[in-house]
Amino acid sequence: MRKQLSQRKAAAAELPADLFKTYNVLRVKKANRPVSVLRDDACTICGIEQNSTVITAINRSSDLVNCQSCGRILIKL
Repeated sequence: MRKQLSQRKAAAAELPADLFKTYNVLRVKKANRPVSVLRDDACTICGIEQNSTVITAINRSSDLVNCQSCGRILIKL
C-alpha cells in the first residue's frame, strides 16, 4: 500500500494542478474509480456507448474527456 501511495504521489506531481483537482473530485464522487477505459466505443464501468463526438475527442485531443453517462474520465488504451 505504501508503494502505491508513493507511486500516486509521484504521478500527481507530474500533472497540472487543475487536472489533479478534477481527478481528486471524481475520485471522491466515484468511489476511488475516477477513470474508465473506452472499449468498443463504450465506458467499461457503466457500459454506456459514447457518441461520435466523444470518441473523436478521445482520439484527437489531449484534454480530459468524460463519459456522457457516469462522468468518469475516459481513456483509450
